[in-house]
Amino acid sequence: MEQLHLFPHILVNDCLLENGDWISAPVFCKKKFSEKCQSFYKSIYNAPGPHACPCGFSCYVDIYDGNKIIYTGVRISSFFKRNKTKHMLKQDYSPIFTLPVFENVMKTTNRINVRLIKESESVAKRKKVDEEFVNITVHEVRKLNSHIKAQSEEMGKVIDFSPDNLERIAYLQKNVFATSSFISMRLDAYDFRANPELIEKQKPNEIPIYRIFDKIRHCLRIEQEKENKKIIMSGESKLRVLGYDIFNMLPFVLFDNAIKFSPRDMNIHVTFFEDKNSLTITFISVGPPLLEGEEKRIFEDFYRGENARKVASGSGIGLALAKKICQLHSIDIEAKSRIESKGNLFIVTLVFDPTRLCS
Repeated sequence: MEQLHLFPHILVNDCLLENGDWISAPVFCKKKFSEKCQSFYKSIYNAPGPHACPCGFSCYVDIYDGNKIIYTGVRISSFFKRNKTKHMLKQDYSPIFTLPVFENVMKTTNRINVRLIKESESVAKRKKVDEEFVNITVHEVRKLNSHIKAQSEEMGKVIDFSPDNLERIAYLQKNVFATSSFISMRLDAYDFRANPELIEKQKPNEIPIYRIFDKIRHCLRIEQEKENKKIIMSGESKLRVLGYDIFNMLPFVLFDNAIKFSPRDMNIHVTFFEDKNSLTITFISVGPPLLEGEEKRIFEDFYRGENARKVASGSGIGLALAKKICQLHSIDIEAKSRIESKGNLFIVTLVFDPTRLCS
């Protein structure tokens, strides 16, 4: 990444003289940059602070944030020869600095450079994360679309050869609908990831929380049947949360995660605790235990728990997405695991902000 350097400077690795962004290197220095000059700069490379070069100009070895650079072709009081440099400068611009002023200008410039480096690294990291998210989304949508194709072909065969088998036709139809819903949710998740500000520009609506959770539970009925698992909801709530359509992804992610990582034949229990205008939802399933410190890390992009990796494949974006949706709706989300007689319990708790709830 290109950095800001106001004064002429030496690139130490190849000992080249470069112009500054504010002050250019004197013409004399460019013409007379000899082996003698290069030898001098190499000799002061590890000596931070001001020096006088053989030709009478000031130079300064600066070290910041692990970087080392030599500024030269400038004039710093007590570290240059006035008459000699005045003759060499001719029409070049080279103001005279006191040492404190010069060092203050450098410190300010260095702070800017450090910030530029960090912002550049952040942009590069975000770009990499976004590319991975797109690749995962495309892969999942293609996989789900292949399921729809296979189910549709089977439905066509049943209709052609066993038109009276209405139960099988209805089963396949529901399966196609559920898979199609998953594709829509994956695309909604992509939109939320790519343009979160567009979501917040929408007008928030009152979302019936329990009804949405129940709807998503039924959408995942086929997945539950495949693994002989059930999502059992207890308690009730008539409360609504003021929020956005992306909220539908929250129960989907949490249910899908519980189904994926819980053992076959083990149910997932979801409990609603409503008290006046407060609501807490708890998800309890048997799943891989969390190691120390993973309670927070599993909500990071692409992070997967050490034990979870041994149980099932995954992208590591589900719980990170759930966390972002919760933040958008002022919901506290936390995860923990607890070992009991029937296995390790994986527990996720949602606590809603009363100010976002309405009855």
